[in-house]
Formats: sequence, structure tokens, C-alpha cells
Amino acid sequence: EATIEAKGLAPLKPHLVAISAIADRAQLALAFGNMNRAGVGTPLDFDFDQDRKNPEVYAVYIGQGGLGLPDRDYYLDGKNPKFAEVRGKYLTHIAAMLRLAGMADPEARAKAIFALETKLAEVHWSKVEERQEEKRYNPISRLDLDNAYPGVDWTALLTAAGVPDQKELIISEPSAIKGTGKLLASEPLETWKDYQIGRANV
Repeated sequence: EATIEAKGLAPLKPHLVAISAIADRAQLALAFGNMNRAGVGTPLDFDFDQDRKNPEVYAVYIGQGGLGLPDRDYYLDGKNPKFAEVRGKYLTHIAAMLRLAGMADPEARAKAIFALETKLAEVHWSKVEERQEEKRYNPISRLDLDNAYPGVDWTALLTAAGVPDQKELIISEPSAIKGTGKLLASEPLETWKDYQIGRANV
């Protein structure tokens, strides 16, 4: 622990510099692909497992992700006082991570990140929907992916994730992936970069 503390922010510096250098949506997608390979959760989470309908082969699954809290209810349920308390503590945590990363105005940036995650939560499937396994198996060819799920630079993302030549993928939550694509295309690039810095610093 003492050794870790002594190193401070130095081990994360290359990652923080790389995130700060992101200049467009293609580079954003590359960064998310790299984060997936490193085991860090992103708005589009990759999983590699046996094809549920063809156990002879392995498949690439793409599903909803990117929330710092356990699921959408923690963001959207306004009636449960426990969730309200957790939201407050989580906002404080995000600001603390940004402060440790040396970011200016961490409180304001934390609010923007939390607002972004709330928008992600709004497009996510609920726990009840997630239990409907038959609806979570949606194969799609790589050729159809761009048109079916716009807003994502799929070539950049799949290349960085290590599966550039995958001919077919399985989408777990189609409406959530479409909603996430819209957010990746529309939300400010700087907020997405701050979001990544917050996750890289966890």
C-alpha cells in the first residue's frame, strides 16, 4: 500500500494523457474499445462466450453498460430514499476521482458525468427485461451493424476491442444499444472524455 501511495498518479498518467488527446468520435470509440480490452466497463460492453444457440462456436456479445451504480433504478427511482442517498454519495465520489486526477472544477464536471450516466440509464433495459433471455439473443452481421445501430464508429470500436474481422455479433439489448449510439453521437465530446477519466481513475 505504501508503494502504491508513493507512486501517486504516475501509473495513470499515460491513460489520462491519451484520453485528453481524443479529438473526435472515432478516437472516442477507439478509447472505449481499449477500455473493454483492459476490463474497464464502457457504455458498450463486450463479452466473449459460447453462442447460446450454437455451442460449437464462440460469439461476441455486445450489451448495455457504462453505469457506475448497479443498475438503472439507482438513477431513475425517485421514491426510494436509499437510492437518493446513494446518488448523493456517488456524485461526491465522482468529484473526488476527478480531483485526484488533477481536473479543474471537479464538482461541475461530476454533475455533467452523472447527468450523462442518467441518460444512459434511461435507455437501459430494466432487471425484468434483462431476465427475458429470448429477447437478448439478436445476431447481426457486421455488414448490417452500422445501419442498424448508428452513432457508433463500429470499425474503430471493434478494431480496438480485438475483433476487427468478426462477421457476426450478438446484440443483447437492441433498444439500449440504439439509445447509447444516439448519446455517443450527440453528447459533448468533452463530457465523454471526463467520463472516461473518472472511470480510469477508479
